[in-house]
Amino acid sequence: SAQVANDSPVQTLTVAAAQQIAQDPTAAEIPNVCDSGSIDLNIQEKLLTVTNCVTDGLTLNGTAIITTSQSGDVITTTYDFNDFTVDDGSGPQPLNLIAICENNTSTTTVNCSYRTESTGADGRTYIAAVSSISGDDTAGYFVTATVNDPDFGNINVTTISPVTFNC
Repeated sequence: SAQVANDSPVQTLTVAAAQQIAQDPTAAEIPNVCDSGSIDLNIQEKLLTVTNCVTDGLTLNGTAIITTSQSGDVITTTYDFNDFTVDDGSGPQPLNLIAICENNTSTTTVNCSYRTESTGADGRTYIAAVSSISGDDTAGYFVTATVNDPDFGNINVTTISPVTFNC
C-alpha cells in the first residue's frame, strides 16, 4: 500500500486542508496542492473529495471523512482515508490511513501524525503510527514511529542516523 513521508503529497494535502479549515471553515476548495485535478472540501457533509489531483508525479483519488474539534487556540482535524488511492503511474495503490492534524491558530503551526494498517506477506495485520518525520531527499530522513506486531506488541523505532534512499 502507499506510504506517507515528510513533504509527500498526502502530507501536503492534510496540512493544507487543516490550514484551510482553520482559516475559513466554509471554504469549498483547497488551493495550491494539485497541478491539475481538484480537491473539494465539504465540512457540512464532513468529506474531503480528491479527483485526479496530480502532484509530484502522483495522482490522488478518493475521499476522506473529516471530523474537527477545537480546544482553545488548537483546531484538531482528523482525516479517515479509507477509500483513497495513490497512483505513481504503475497503477493505483490503496491508502488506508488516519491523519490527525493539530493547527495552533495563535502560532499558525500545524503538526500531523499518521496511522496506517497493512497486511504483511505473512497475512498478519501490522499497524504503523508515525509520530515524526523530518529531513529531506538529500540529507535523509529521521523517523520516530511505533509498529504494532501481532505477536510482539509495540515496537518503537527511532532512527539515530538519517535514512536515505539511493534508488
